[in-house]
Amino acid sequence: MFDMRRGRVAQEDPEIEWPTFRVQMTSGDQGPPMLRDGDEQVSESQREFIELAFRMALLEVASTDQPSMLVVETPEASLDAPFVERAGALIREFLGKHEQNVLLASCNLNGERMIPALLGTDNLEHPSPLTRVDRLRHILRLTDIARLPRAYAKFKDHYDAVFEEALEGAGYP
Repeated sequence: MFDMRRGRVAQEDPEIEWPTFRVQMTSGDQGPPMLRDGDEQVSESQREFIELAFRMALLEVASTDQPSMLVVETPEASLDAPFVERAGALIREFLGKHEQNVLLASCNLNGERMIPALLGTDNLEHPSPLTRVDRLRHILRLTDIARLPRAYAKFKDHYDAVFEEALEGAGYP
């Protein structure tokens, strides 16, 4: 929901009105939707989804039928486990709206399921059409091009195993 708010940009400035974006959401007890005025009124997972949805909506409106690029740091550290897959599906849906849409996402190899969720390899019921070669073409692995940190040298086997697991997702070849 959009409405107008009054306030100052800086303390000495005159008050002005500007449009704001507010959402109505249900809570875990599935009561009636409540207007949420601030980020302290939603969970961290809800905040991540609101931010993603808002950024995608802005891109969709601004780009109309043109390709666009979504740049994000993946939110898996802020999401409860079931919502990692949902965030991946939300991003894949956005990317599928225009075949030339691009996602530039930074993602840590932390054992979370964000990479499989982004690649669509996390769902056995709807397997990803991407082959292993396709998946590798969609990933820029910084360890292949950057100066390697000592931690990578020390834990290389572990990092590589976690990367392989992320790349393979739910067990697709």
